[in-house]
This record gives sequence, C-alpha cells and structure tokens, in this order.
Amino acid sequence: MNPLYRLLEGPYTREVLEQPEALWDTAQSLREQGVQDLAGRFRHGAFDRIVLTGMGSSYHVLHSIAARLSGTGVPTLVLETSELVHVHHASLSARSLLVIVSQSGQSAETIRLLDRIPPGCRTIGITNTPGSPLAVKSAPVLFTQAGPETSVTCKTYLASVCALLWLAEVLDGGQAGATADGLAVVADAVADYLSWWRDHVEDLADVLSATERVFILGRGPSLAAAGAAGLMLKEAARFPAEAMSSAAFRHGPIEMIGPGTAVFVLEGPAALADLSRQLVLDLESAGTRPLVVDRHAALPALKLPQVQDYQLPLVEILPFHMVALALAALAGREAGRFERAQKITRTD
Repeated sequence: MNPLYRLLEGPYTREVLEQPEALWDTAQSLREQGVQDLAGRFRHGAFDRIVLTGMGSSYHVLHSIAARLSGTGVPTLVLETSELVHVHHASLSARSLLVIVSQSGQSAETIRLLDRIPPGCRTIGITNTPGSPLAVKSAPVLFTQAGPETSVTCKTYLASVCALLWLAEVLDGGQAGATADGLAVVADAVADYLSWWRDHVEDLADVLSATERVFILGRGPSLAAAGAAGLMLKEAARFPAEAMSSAAFRHGPIEMIGPGTAVFVLEGPAALADLSRQLVLDLESAGTRPLVVDRHAALPALKLPQVQDYQLPLVEILPFHMVALALAALAGREAGRFERAQKITRTD
C-alpha cells in the first residue's frame, strides 16, 4: 500500500467523501423552502441593493452568485461580515436585501450583525444549524443538509453553494422544484469524481512533490472555489497558498512564478474561458507549467465533471480537497486536524 494512505483516513477525508449525500439532501430540501413571496418582491423592484455577507469559506462562497445577481440589475455588494458590522454598516437600509451565510449560524460576527440590522431590511439566512441565532432571526432561512461536520469545511461549503445557486435562480424567476432538480443531479457527478480519490491524491502528490507555495486563480463565479481553496490549503494542510483573481495575479504576484511555485488556473464559465486560456499561454511562455482546472484537463484529478456553466461552483472545489490531502500527506501530517483554529469562531 502506498505510504501516503496511512495519513488519509481521518475525519476530514470521511467528510470530503460525504459531500455527494450533503449536496443531494440539500437540493431536495430546497423544494420546501419558502421564498416565493420574497422572489416576487425582488422582481418588482422592492430592493435597491443586495448585500451578501459571510466569513471564511462562507464569505468566499458568495462569489458563486454575485455576478448572477448583479446581472439582474440590482447592485450587489459582497462584504465580510466583520467589515459590514464595523466599517460598512451604512450599506444596509430598509430597502436592502441582506443574505447572511454562516455554517454554524453563531459565529461572533454573525451575532453582532443580527443585532444591528436596520428596521425594514429583509434578511435571508443560510445555515447548517437549526436553532442557531441566524436561524431564529432570519426570515426566511434556508437550511443546508450537510449533517455534522467536525473538521475543515467541505460538506457545508458545497451545501452552501447549492443553496445560493438555488436562491439566485429563484429570485430571478426560476421554478423552485426544477432548479432543485438541476442541482441535485450534480451529486452523482461529485460521487463519480470522488470514487477515484485515492488515485487523485497519489497523482497530485507526484505533481506537487517539490512545491513550496501555491497560487489559485479564477474569475467571476470561480473566485468562490479559488478563495475557499486558498483558505482550505492553509487550514487543512498548513501549506502556503494564495488565492486571487487572475487579473490581480498579473499586477505583481506573477513575479513569483518559478521553481517551487504551483499555479492553479480555474478556467471558469465559457464567457471567461478565453481570458483564462490567455493567462495559461502567458504562464507557459514565461517558463511555468500551470495546472489548469477545467472539464477537459488531462490529469484526472484536475478534470471537472461535465456540468453546465451555472453548476460549475459545485464541482470546482473538488480538486482542491485532493490537493489538500496530497500536500498534507507529503508533509507527514493528517489533513484537517485542528491545532489552533476552532470550528466555530467566537471572537470577532
């Protein structure tokens, strides 16, 4: 047996492999979520802005729908909850639609924000925890069905992506049931990808064996997976990783490419793919072999399932769980074991 495998049997791995069930259960439960009245008000101009907020992976996940909502003509802001509480509180008004994502529903920043929401501001909460302050004080609240999660975020991230994609579609006129069905079918594709997880980890361990630092680049909705992956590699594998937009990478950080640096490029949806491909060509011209994450990648670990563009945020994160497992194993540690961080952050 490959010696890597002895480090791959902890809670994080088990919860990574539970993601298909979490996605399926969440998609099915969304059929029963009541947002139709709010969706009607949204389409009739009741709101002058949308504010999306969260912390950690619950912040990064918001990029999966920010562009879609902006495309409806309603200005959309994406803010960390702590910044919204302490710096940008004036962004909220009686005509705002506030979407708060918090897996626990009880992080310190979330509780502070719930106490400061102005009268008339409509709030949608997305959480995995019934009975939490976010669940109690939101109207409506969308419950994800990820089940218990004890290690670094994986199931709850994917379930939150599912809930956000569903919400964006329904607000923009989609049918709740049909939208939920379209998201549920991705669970089979996720399961198929993860069925090869040992091979994926072994292949990535070979590719990344001499890596000292990682960049993860994306655009538009792919910023969700990029940001969450950067956080995940630091938290689960304790590995130096930086996530940013592909455009931002050209403004200075591109100077860091060279031996020891792995650059992952998320190709993203068709409308942005040409920009991503040009970056790949430029990196290759500079002597670096970028690792492209798309639906046509040669390396199976980086090859995404064949899903529709709007479903991409559900699968773009998958290769980076494999990367986290590979990098942690190469360093001789179990991925996802907390030593300093906590599952719920209780200090702002």
